[in-house]
Amino acid sequence: MRISFAQLKRHPGRTLPLKLNRSLPPMEVLGMEVEFSGPAEVDGEMGLNETVLTVSGQIRADLVLSCGRCLEKYHLPLEVSFVERFVPAAHASDDEDLVECRVYREDEVDLEPVVIENIILALPMQYLCSLDCRGICPDCGVNLNNQECHCLREEPDARFSVLSKLLPRNN
Repeated sequence: MRISFAQLKRHPGRTLPLKLNRSLPPMEVLGMEVEFSGPAEVDGEMGLNETVLTVSGQIRADLVLSCGRCLEKYHLPLEVSFVERFVPAAHASDDEDLVECRVYREDEVDLEPVVIENIILALPMQYLCSLDCRGICPDCGVNLNNQECHCLREEPDARFSVLSKLLPRNN
């Protein structure tokens, strides 16, 4: 996802539209596989003021994740807004205001790390196919969303019955 901004160097202060479409490889995030069902799209604009290149817009991607409860694959459409600033390598260490900027060399920047980073930051803390997902039976492994299991559940230890009064009942 490399973009060239040589045209902006000739006309500082101007902005140009930005449209990118790229397939991204599957990745592992905190031990969970994240796949893409199609290309990631970037729609935004870029502008150059003196030496600072600002790229902003929306990232859209359709992710395929495994539910953390039932382990079934599901689609998660994702739309993320982003704003990134880039400075030339020579200016990166000079100014404290530019500490959070990324560095560019020549007249182009690679947006793929920006896109991947923003997608990772927008992922949910827990991957769930739905909030009502019942998960799998810990004894027989049946997906409780699709069928009931007939495993015998042991009654909890009577010594802990007092603790059950602390939890609200779902009736």
